[in-house]
Amino acid sequence: MADVGEFAQGLEIAGQIQSGRLRAWALREIAQTLMETGEAEKARKILARALEAAQQSKYAWERAWALRDIAVALAEAGKFARALEVAGQIEDAKQRAEALQALQEVVSTMAQAEQWEAATQKEAFKRLVPPCAHYPEAAYRMCGLLARVYPEKARDIAELLARS
Repeated sequence: MADVGEFAQGLEIAGQIQSGRLRAWALREIAQTLMETGEAEKARKILARALEAAQQSKYAWERAWALRDIAVALAEAGKFARALEVAGQIEDAKQRAEALQALQEVVSTMAQAEQWEAATQKEAFKRLVPPCAHYPEAAYRMCGLLARVYPEKARDIAELLARS
């Protein structure tokens, strides 16, 4: 486990990185390590700094990758609504769809590992359905995930897909 001095040094070094994308990446990595050590509140604050750095990226594709990774980290930290907001900031529709698919994966993984309460899991799915509806690949994948979360509705979901 890293100590406070190592995190402070890591934050100082990350702050010196000129590239917004790379600074965002470094801050996200620090935040994920903090989450693993149970420091969720500190991790969220650092993810906010990572978001600021990502928004300073020169190119849209750099921002997209950084925003996607930050959205995933926020979802893993239990801040799913904020994760969706961050993913929604991605300018390119294809990259935004890819970010939504990454969030689907987080929800699925957390659900399978039973790391979220059932109510939290269902709320995350409810928030994820509307933005995924705009992207066919994300929508189809969402149907599969919904069938896992709501097994009693799997037949209905399959029938809807068969008709589309």
